[in-house]
Amino acid sequence: MPIINVIKAYQPLWTTTYNTAILYSPRCSGKSKAASQIVAYYFNKYPHHDIAICRCNANSLKDSCFNEVIEALDDFGTDYSSSTIPPVIKDSRHRITFHGIGGSDVSRTRSFKPTNKLSLIVVEETQQLANQQQLDQALSSFVRHLDTSIPYHIILLGNNPATKQHWWWQYVESSRGLPNRLVLETNYTCLGKFLPAPVAEEIEWLKQANPPLYRHMYLGEPLFDKQALAVYNYTDACLLDAIPAGRRINRISIGVDVAIQRDKTAAVILVEDNLGYLYFLPPFIHNPATDGVISSQQQAILIKNYVDTTLANLFT
Repeated sequence: MPIINVIKAYQPLWTTTYNTAILYSPRCSGKSKAASQIVAYYFNKYPHHDIAICRCNANSLKDSCFNEVIEALDDFGTDYSSSTIPPVIKDSRHRITFHGIGGSDVSRTRSFKPTNKLSLIVVEETQQLANQQQLDQALSSFVRHLDTSIPYHIILLGNNPATKQHWWWQYVESSRGLPNRLVLETNYTCLGKFLPAPVAEEIEWLKQANPPLYRHMYLGEPLFDKQALAVYNYTDACLLDAIPAGRRINRISIGVDVAIQRDKTAAVILVEDNLGYLYFLPPFIHNPATDGVISSQQQAILIKNYVDTTLANLFT
């Protein structure tokens, strides 16, 4: 077995006997790397068990956790084969499978049947799920295949949300001190020498340029002031109820998750004010199942009209 560098803050992952580990931290904290090392270790230690890795957005599986696991397996000197469509890592006895569990159709994982019993379930970017019910429904498809004799078998990873009203923040807080729940809370300072120099420089720049955003993105503090904003429970967004006194809008960015035929199109509108603070407008939602199928061009027009109308209402 080769020597593996394990970040000190994540060493409890290697010794805990709890059945669920929750890695709750902001960006650049090393949690994906730590989880991938555990995946590689379990793949080698339990050669007759499968592993299931889940993420809200199926389209990002290959570019995120799949590549992280490949790197960890290589560090362990593991023999394996892999394919990306669908993403799977395997040898002659067992495999690691990757699953998208987000969207409005939670039934997509109900027919999941592994080749062997599962040794481990990993859920990445848990905070991107709409609510705890979606997490519970997705996990129910996998936990029935677990071999519960293995010391611990579920890892939930998630970034800190922007507000304490987010379901993921409440889920983590309610898990502290519960039997069989290990909660590890870390940030970039835990990486020490493993933090790449360009990342350290970017963090230091943001620390000086926008201290509130720095504390949120890299230290895990809530981002929004409830006195200035109306807070709703929608993914990572706080909804802008009124422009704070003395501020003006400097820039508007729109992020769209498009779904023409299935699921929902969600557009999140990010507003930057003249002091560099960031806010979210209420999200634009279009559900083809109930609102009708429209083209991408029609969606773009609807989103633009929605932004114009919403902003106009904030200033009336």
